[in-house]
Amino acid sequence: MTTRNRALAPGVLPRETWEFRLLLAITMLVFVPIAAGSRLLPRSWRPLAAFSDESEGVYAEARHAAGIVVPYVFMG
Repeated sequence: MTTRNRALAPGVLPRETWEFRLLLAITMLVFVPIAAGSRLLPRSWRPLAAFSDESEGVYAEARHAAGIVVPYVFMG
């Protein structure tokens, strides 16, 4: 029986990868309702739509915002 090794960046521990994914999931729970609620606003007022010129779905906007916020947790 073989096991599959996932390649990690140099210096990244498996625990840090797990923590990153957990924080990403938690922030997604926060950003999905924000992205859904922002659909009631005009596009120029939407806080999450400012990242992209093309229209994205609610999940894509939330994933993009979470991907921007979560790495700051690991800085410092």
